[in-house]
Amino acid sequence: MAVLGTFEDDDYLPEFGTLTVRDAYSGYTEYVDAGLLEQHATDAQPCGTIARTGAGWLEAASGDLPCLVGIRVHDSPAGDGELVEWVDVVELPYRSATGVVGLTAATGSWPEEHLQLGRPGQYRVRVAHQELPQPSATDEAGERIGPWSLWQLDYWPVTEVEPPRWLRRSKPAVPAGDQGWGYLLGYEAAGVITSLEYIRGRDGGTSLEELAEWASAHSWGDDWLDQPLTLADHGYQLMTLAAVAEQLDRVEPITRRMLPPLFTALGCLTFDGSRYRRSPDSPLPQDVLRIPAETLTTLEVFQSRTKYTSFTSDLMTIALWGGAEQTTVAALAERTLASPEEVRGALGDAVLRELMRVDGDLAGRFRLTVLPGAGH
Repeated sequence: MAVLGTFEDDDYLPEFGTLTVRDAYSGYTEYVDAGLLEQHATDAQPCGTIARTGAGWLEAASGDLPCLVGIRVHDSPAGDGELVEWVDVVELPYRSATGVVGLTAATGSWPEEHLQLGRPGQYRVRVAHQELPQPSATDEAGERIGPWSLWQLDYWPVTEVEPPRWLRRSKPAVPAGDQGWGYLLGYEAAGVITSLEYIRGRDGGTSLEELAEWASAHSWGDDWLDQPLTLADHGYQLMTLAAVAEQLDRVEPITRRMLPPLFTALGCLTFDGSRYRRSPDSPLPQDVLRIPAETLTTLEVFQSRTKYTSFTSDLMTIALWGGAEQTTVAALAERTLASPEEVRGALGDAVLRELMRVDGDLAGRFRLTVLPGAGH
């Protein structure tokens, strides 16, 4: 294996948390057959859990802070010896129309000719990432300067396309997600729970007196707890507090002070007579409330999106790059470094949100069909 070319940017600032590489435009001829491999052809979440690719583009989930980005091209597959230092690693296909790539912005920017890959055609790219635990440099005031994370992109030419494969993950493929209380009852109501948890004492609890003092110290007013709620004016509620209180046979909350007892009755908080704590067994709203069918569907889509959206994007990328036919859920889980349960959940999310169609029995062989986005 020989390195044929390199490029490095030690102060790359991502746009919208997305590290972006695209085919350079000198002599550019767009793929007329890109289809669903065009960057915005589907409604897949940008980047996936680590990175995703298509015809002439790559996106990586970099966050918004400065990065050091290295790009290399090899004459053969990159070796495994350098993987020791990386915590996130995925290999993906990349189709280049120009044979030249450039680091660029997510929107409104044409890439420069940073690295010559070779002839136009098919490549494979290994995307590796790690955070920098210590400041790489500080200014006179002690503020950090320089990159916060490292990214290495290694390209090499291939004759056959192999679906993406995840080699390392620093985080689970599927996070816990959002239970949806704020989405259902309004973020002003759920914000009281967030505030209680934010200022909790060493014992993990918070009194209403401490919450009132905290609000006053942050210039929210001495009467913040007793100010009338304005939830209905914000348009974020799927279900009114009055409807919730009626189901629990309680008085409708009209001030913030009345919210913690309501959330205690719902099981989201615990109360020992003086201090509130976040319940370790906080339920899903649909497990404790009667929610109208249409509202429940909207809530379930939200819950699914916050939990599976990035991993669902991974599965869509696999389907687009030759992985439409799957032998077993277990094989797909092994390819993605996820559990079979996480794969099933993400496939359910894809179907619920009309991102993919799944044909066949998940107990055996099945086929994934990616659906065009809303704009296509």
